[in-house]
Amino acid sequence: MDIADTAIKAQSTFRSKPASYLSFKKQLANKFIFAIEGNDVASNLKWVMGSNSIPIMPKPKYETWFCESFLVAGQHYIEVKPDFSDVQEVVDYYLRNSKLAAEINKESKEYAANFWNRKRMFELARVVADRYFDLTKAI
Repeated sequence: MDIADTAIKAQSTFRSKPASYLSFKKQLANKFIFAIEGNDVASNLKWVMGSNSIPIMPKPKYETWFCESFLVAGQHYIEVKPDFSDVQEVVDYYLRNSKLAAEINKESKEYAANFWNRKRMFELARVVADRYFDLTKAI
């Protein structure tokens, strides 16, 4: 595996992108893309799930409007252990089982497609805000 920080700011100078930088286009040429949470959700998860690539990640801990807690391992993404100790084994398994990988990609794209409708996204945001204010008694 060729794994690196793909962020534009990773080890860059003010004049250039880092040697490890991969554009979205180059990332999308891969069958699998890691979606790794940091201090918050994996910010690339939404576009990876909407692509022809399959997200690989530990079970999500953080929640946004994308309803990450509804994601099912082996259906919407490929799950690995939080310490990534099983990555090679998991990747090898899905490379040998391409039909299963294709099904995960299909389900992943279908899940993500539910969030591309702008009107529906605003309706969902309203429901989330209403629920938040109801639970916190803020209004």
